[in-house]
Amino acid sequence: MLIRNFDQVLESHFEYRENLISDLKSNLKIDSEKYKNHTECDFGKWLKLLKHDSELINIEIIEDLVIKHKRFHKFVSDLIFVQDEKKSEEFNEFYDGFIESSDELTKLFEGIKTTLREKFPEKFNILNESVVWDKSKDIFFKVDKNLNLLYANEIFYEVTGYSELEIIQQSVKKISHPDMPKIIVRRLIKSINDNETQSIITKNLSKSGKYFWVKSDLQFNSDNSGKITTISITQKGLYNKIIEDYFEPLYNRLKQIELKKDIASSERFLELFLGIRKKTYTQYIDSIIKDKSDFIGEKKPKIFKFKFNF
Repeated sequence: MLIRNFDQVLESHFEYRENLISDLKSNLKIDSEKYKNHTECDFGKWLKLLKHDSELINIEIIEDLVIKHKRFHKFVSDLIFVQDEKKSEEFNEFYDGFIESSDELTKLFEGIKTTLREKFPEKFNILNESVVWDKSKDIFFKVDKNLNLLYANEIFYEVTGYSELEIIQQSVKKISHPDMPKIIVRRLIKSINDNETQSIITKNLSKSGKYFWVKSDLQFNSDNSGKITTISITQKGLYNKIIEDYFEPLYNRLKQIELKKDIASSERFLELFLGIRKKTYTQYIDSIIKDKSDFIGEKKPKIFKFKFNF
């Protein structure tokens, strides 16, 4: 279903963007074949499918989405050209246009998703209800660098509701919840691209449409030559009070900023939020979650009411 693919398509766009930024910073010749044009990238392929969806094709704003998507890819090709030709005087202009067009595309895409979510709520199959599971048990799974699932333990299948046949060798983006702020998703993708081990709090989506919050810890696995081959991810269930008092208010605020403004504004807010507390994102998580009992609720953690004071 096209509607259910919204978040996977948008996350693919972020991954495309972050990969290009990483390659540009390397100052090496960029393989243009790696960056598909506007008809061959995941976003473009999704737009093609709209022609066969009678419910979506009549949405006028779709045309604007197509135009902005083509504009984004024009900046991509221009950037690759000036990088290869060493035209540094033109690079900044095209780079700024690349970032601006990406943010415009994302904002418009989110607006369409919100509109359709209100119009066809049953097709999103998203419930305001959490998965009930034994949080004393850790979810564990292993993915490749493209986030395709290679292995998962029994509790993974129990909580997500998917069978091994339904999700093995498929992208784990399938369990990403649309309530997740894009800036947090972008940080996750960046950490994977940069091989950075870190923690992240995520709201995930089960097959049934119910959600579950977890703290995810990433570990990178390499072969004998030192090349990263797979990523091991351990997810721990969280005490509900921690989510309600800390992460849900923060993520809701970030999401609101992204919908009303753009991801850049959301990123600035997050950096200010962390800067005031003099912590990195991972340090902020660790300062709240101090021991195993805070994850599973064996005892009541010391919690101070969370407030946005700026």
